[in-house]
Amino acid sequence: MTTLIIGAEIRKLFRRPITMFFLVVLGLMALGPAGMQALVSGGSMETNGNAELLSFTAQDTMAWTLTLRNFLVFRLFLITLAAMTLAGEFRNRTLREDLVRPVSRDAALWSRWIALQAFVLAGLVLPWLVSLVAGVAVHGELGDLGAVTRNYAATWLADMGFSTFVMAISLLVKSVPGTVVGTFMYWLLDLVFGLFLWGLEALKPLVETQVAADDPIVGLMQTAAALRPWLPSQAFNFYQNVNDAGGFVWQSMASLAVITVLSALVATTTFRRLDVP
Repeated sequence: MTTLIIGAEIRKLFRRPITMFFLVVLGLMALGPAGMQALVSGGSMETNGNAELLSFTAQDTMAWTLTLRNFLVFRLFLITLAAMTLAGEFRNRTLREDLVRPVSRDAALWSRWIALQAFVLAGLVLPWLVSLVAGVAVHGELGDLGAVTRNYAATWLADMGFSTFVMAISLLVKSVPGTVVGTFMYWLLDLVFGLFLWGLEALKPLVETQVAADDPIVGLMQTAAALRPWLPSQAFNFYQNVNDAGGFVWQSMASLAVITVLSALVATTTFRRLDVP
């Protein structure tokens, strides 16, 4: 029964025109970095007074594509689909049709979550594959595919947490526009706050040369540096945070785990108590 429910939810999600539109956009977007690199490849860039020849591999194309994908584009798509899957069905009263069947509420909720993960996976595999083919076609070299694929895998975990977070908000707000606008505005504010903390951290070496080591402003900057990896924006993009040993920063990974678990608990509790009209 559970397998049938999951299959039905996945088919329902991917039959929506907006889902296919999002995937087409992601596929076309993945062609952009290869085109941009082809325009500048063979040129030169000055670094410390030395001219360096610009050259790229498929690895670079895939890395640029991942950055472009994660720069609000895919997250906005995911927010929209998560809101439509829960808050939208609640408002349209189609959710009630599922709940009157002999299916537990937990099964109804998490089958939708699994459907969202199918979209997340498709939204990663498609840009990965398109950028790989485009990168090889344009540059003729693969590069280190293992390193960039690791970042794609890390993004999958981050998107899993983000979709759970949005799902919880959608159930609390019960409105598609409210979920989309509210989550997106929160996401932007969190990014801005993260940039503010990054600025304080970047200024720390300069300030330390101007004031005493025990000055409160130095302590404030140390706090900013310690706090920034725990922000949700850093957790949802933890693949970008690499320590000196080349691994991911554990604080951001721990923050992602906490956000995901808390969001899952909130979503489950809210859905169990939801009064569906």
